[in-house]
Parts: sequence; structure tokens; C-alpha cells
Amino acid sequence: MADAAVMPVRPERRWWRWVAALGLLAVAAYAAKLYHMWAYQESYWFLLTPASIGDWEPEGLPREDVWFESSDGTRLFGWYVPHPQPRGALLFLHGSGGNIALPYQRDALLELHRLGLSIFVFDYRGYGRSAGTPTTEEQFHRDARAALDWLCRREKLESRAVLLLGRSMGATLAMRLAGTAGARCLILENGPPSLTDVAAVNYRWAPMRWLQRYRFEGLPDLARYDGPLFQSQAERDEVVPMEMARSVFDTAHGRKELFVAPGLRHGDSQPVEYYVALDRFLDEVLGPQAVLSSEVGEEQAAPQPPQAPDRGGHEQAGHG
Repeated sequence: MADAAVMPVRPERRWWRWVAALGLLAVAAYAAKLYHMWAYQESYWFLLTPASIGDWEPEGLPREDVWFESSDGTRLFGWYVPHPQPRGALLFLHGSGGNIALPYQRDALLELHRLGLSIFVFDYRGYGRSAGTPTTEEQFHRDARAALDWLCRREKLESRAVLLLGRSMGATLAMRLAGTAGARCLILENGPPSLTDVAAVNYRWAPMRWLQRYRFEGLPDLARYDGPLFQSQAERDEVVPMEMARSVFDTAHGRKELFVAPGLRHGDSQPVEYYVALDRFLDEVLGPQAVLSSEVGEEQAAPQPPQAPDRGGHEQAGHG
């Protein structure tokens, strides 16, 4: 009798268990990353550059060291750069990284000073020589408002007579000030509609509109501002894309101009053409012979009617 054929015993297929385990591990890692982005959000957005970095005695920049306090008592540091015959007083609000003593900040201050402006620039809490550490968005707004109040007291001006310049994240702070306190002119450099929009674009794989605690929503405040706007945007900005700049420009409903810096990225310094265009815009808004009033509420030179659209990187619009 022939032996019966012995059927081979197949090992139990358990590959699906390995797949499930790897899937659960991936989900756990994703959830842990999202929690880290929510709980330690400051480390993703704020580069708190200390006072050990930067040139605090820059040559050629006439300045006064200024110590002042935010509304909660936090001591902040800034520079006041006076002009002997100013046509305007400007508050400079820098971005989320660096401090006022870095070379590119100094170069910008020198260029703005040459345009006939007295300037107050400062560091938010935790930056440069300023004390404290930011833990809420509202603290940035408090610091910005304290700086505006200091400049108004120094120049004996109402807030609506001050020019505001905001760069990157600082643009959203400038929009808040313009919408709540008014401004003679609003100048935005590579400014996003909100930090939430920036987060959503730069972290597409994460639900940032839900996670973001630091939102810095600028458009609602910009919509309440009806004064002149000069906006600049780097053509190849990898942080704030052009469509974001368009949404900011379209929200403003006063006299406005958009300057596009060809070939530049988010952190690049402004070209010479930017300051030429800004100088011309200020001539239209302040008047070429305008001199800063020394009395609160005194009228500035009347703005000129809007011009036809420029060529080559400029777009202008009047009211409407």
C-alpha cells in the first residue's frame, strides 16, 4: 500500500499584523508631532535672537537708546532715530526672527532715515535686550501698542499721525494698530494675511488651522483702516506666496500701491528701487514739503490724487 501524500503545513500568515502595527506606530508618531507643534508652538515661529548677536553700536546711525515698559510692566528696548527735519514719524515693527541690531535692520533704518523720517524701532519681549519671553499672541500686540504710545509721546502726535511699517509677522501687528489706533500711512513688507495662513501653506500635511494658537489675523483690522497703504512683496517669497499678498492688497480700500521685488525671497533685503518707490509714495501722501507737526492733531499736507498705474512691478489704486 502506497504511503499517503503528506501535505506541507503552511505557516500562518501574519503579515497583516505587521502592517497594522506599523500603521498604528505611524499614527502615534503623527499624533505626537501634532501635539509637539501645538504645545511648543513658540519654537516653530519665533527666533528669539539674544543681545549677544548683533551690532549694538552701529556706525553712521544717529540713535538714542530707549527703555520703556509694555502694559504688563515688561521692560522693552528700542532705538529712536531722530531726523533733524522729519516729514513723518515712523514705528518699525520687525518680523518673528532677529533683533534690531542685525546688519539688515541697520541698513533698512539708514535708508528710511534718508527718506526724511524719524524712526522708532524696538524688540519684542524675549528679543535682543528686551526682557521677558513671549507666551501669548496678545503680548506681541501689547508690546507694539506700548511702542506706538512711546513714539506718540515723544513726537507729541496722535496715533493717526504716525506712519507704521511692519515686516513679515510685524505686518500683522501693524495692521492691528492701523485698524484700532489709525495711522498716517501703513507700509507692509512681505506681510501675510495671518500667521495661520502661513502655517497652513508651509505645513500642508498638518491641520494647522486647527492647531495654531498664534494666529495673528491681520485682515479684519486692515479692513477697518481706510488710510494709504504701500505694500511690497518679494516675487519668489517662499514663506508668504504672492496669492497671500494679493489678499492683503485686495482687502485694503484706501489709496494703495503694491511693489513687487523681482527675484527676491522672503528674507532678502529691499532693493534700491523699493526705496525710490516708497519715497515717491510718501511725496504723494505727506507732500514733498511736509514737515512733522509738533502739536497733537495738526493737519499734515493734503494727499495728492492717485496716479495712473506704474509699469514694471508697481500697481496703484485709489479709493473704492
